[in-house]
Amino acid sequence: MLSAARLDTPAQAAAWLGGVQAQDYQWAKWSTGLRIGGITGAQVEQAVQERQIVRTWMMRGTLHFVAAGDLGWITALLAPGIIQGNARRYRQLELDKAVFSKSQAVLRRVMESSGPLIRSEIQAHFDQQGIPAQGQQLPYLLQRLALDGLICFGPLRGRQPTYVLLADWIGEQPVLDRREALALLASRYFASHGPASLQDFAWWSGLSAREARQAVDSAATLVALDVDGVRYWASGELPTAAAFECAHLLPPFDDYLLGYKDRSMVLDPAYAKQVNAGGGMPRPTVLVNGEILAVWSYQLKKQKLFISIHPFRKLASREVDLIAQAAAELGSFLSVSVEMDFAL
Repeated sequence: MLSAARLDTPAQAAAWLGGVQAQDYQWAKWSTGLRIGGITGAQVEQAVQERQIVRTWMMRGTLHFVAAGDLGWITALLAPGIIQGNARRYRQLELDKAVFSKSQAVLRRVMESSGPLIRSEIQAHFDQQGIPAQGQQLPYLLQRLALDGLICFGPLRGRQPTYVLLADWIGEQPVLDRREALALLASRYFASHGPASLQDFAWWSGLSAREARQAVDSAATLVALDVDGVRYWASGELPTAAAFECAHLLPPFDDYLLGYKDRSMVLDPAYAKQVNAGGGMPRPTVLVNGEILAVWSYQLKKQKLFISIHPFRKLASREVDLIAQAAAELGSFLSVSVEMDFAL
């Protein structure tokens, strides 16, 4: 998923993965950059500004970067299930069909005249029109408007993300037949994440078990591998282990770890709580030769990144060297100098 597939552009990386998880905007750019040799964060940002990749709600209803050309068919495939899954929460927040319809009309009219808006500006317009947009009502409204194909994230305004009309931002996008879309999503997932199980794919995509099975059955390029009574799938030829040593500093939501329901192949369950103690914010991790060996923390001061490595065990000198190389790669991506230490 990392070293074996160095792609050329952010759009290729997003399409290859199916989507790059992007709750944390800045670190999602690093997740994208990890799949592209020699790219910088500024170049990934440029791909966002040039509308090659788009940030919106996708798999499991979470924020992702997706290739612009994929947004239409993936949204059409996944949005109905996300909306259905949110039904109880909509009722709790008193968000009904009338509210969704009115919020669409208001936001379309305002954005057609005003262009990109930040969240507080949208909330002010909703308040003026009597649309409930307090607390959790606003994020659920914005997500629903994106799932309905009205909006997506646009350019940053300073440090704040804006929202734009999807039709204005990237224009009309193709929508595939549902069976074709299921097959394509499965092919994308297993090409970039395989070998992986059906349960892994269902977890990642948010599809029901039935639809996940239908997707796998429809994807003609997949091959099966049975290990210890579990069936895994990959796209085309089964991948072989990398013949070279490498390390990567993975950001908090990287798919190398979170793209699977079962993460035990790369993370010893004994250390799972050190990576994710709950609360929805996993820690960034250190990957060495395909295994998570540590978590890391950082401080960015001016043009210097201070990285602290927190290993799960004593590291060999070669592992330390590989981690230092990975830290240098991150520094190059961010265009800053790096200072690293190990907190034992």
